[in-house]
Amino acid sequence: YVLSGHADSIIRVWSVATLAEVGQLKGHTRDITQVAVHPNGTTVASTSHDRTLRLWHLPTRTEFGILDEGAGTGWDCCFSPDGSRLARILRGFSVNAAHEFRVWDVTHGMKGE
Repeated sequence: YVLSGHADSIIRVWSVATLAEVGQLKGHTRDITQVAVHPNGTTVASTSHDRTLRLWHLPTRTEFGILDEGAGTGWDCCFSPDGSRLARILRGFSVNAAHEFRVWDVTHGMKGE
């Protein structure tokens, strides 16, 4: 699959074989800023201007958690190559604003700084 985040708050799931849309992940309320796929291929993390980081089960197209909510204008997220950690960066409201970085230990569900 290929996933794409859109300004309409929907993450679209595309088939690589047919180039057709085969599903959607709905839950965010504002435009999507980042989509990351876990190395296991079944877990997806997404961030949005709605200030949430959401987790999805790709095979069933269902949301199973919101890890974080914060204040800021943009989010980025990514999984570590071995899938043990999920990182989130939150940019501040202005150019001079501080950025916030958080890392979760995905294997234990614990947040680190």
